[in-house]
Amino acid sequence: CIVGPAYIGENCEIRNGVFIRENVIAIKNCTLGNSCEYKNALLLDGVETPHFNYVGDSVLGNHVHLGAGVILANLRLDQREVMVSTHEGLLGSGLRKLGGLLGDGSEVGCNSTLMPGSVLEKTAQIGPSNSFSGRLGGGKKSFVHLFGLLPCCGELRVALHKQINDLGSGPSVLHLPWFRPSFFKQRFH
Repeated sequence: CIVGPAYIGENCEIRNGVFIRENVIAIKNCTLGNSCEYKNALLLDGVETPHFNYVGDSVLGNHVHLGAGVILANLRLDQREVMVSTHEGLLGSGLRKLGGLLGDGSEVGCNSTLMPGSVLEKTAQIGPSNSFSGRLGGGKKSFVHLFGLLPCCGELRVALHKQINDLGSGPSVLHLPWFRPSFFKQRFH
């Protein structure tokens, strides 16, 4: 379904069940995947959003790839102004809705969510099953690794995730003692 206005350039593939809302531009050679939704979005050359993605109020640079189920969230829970992380610090966008700003060649793994105003610089990578907020520098990576299921209290199982990132700065869950593998090994083995 295309509501428009929209511009779909040459050699773009539009798959089944796609919903293209207002103000969408796909320059050329883009894949607009099945069960994906687009609104107020600019997709430059060679963007691949093949299946189950939401791309709202976002800019995707040349050859950006989103894995299955990636969501570019565009509205804060409190519906206040979206802030954007820059080299100089946080800046107000002046917008209530702003999704992701993804640089050329950046990639986001399956089932990840980028929070409103997230910035991925050129060739940055977000691993699968990640919830990311802020700015990731060019060529940097942010991954969540599943260590596995640990037995706890009989039938109850705890999945432990380790955030691995080389942002160089910014918050990390690793400083929390209950989030370290050693914490679980000491208490549940």
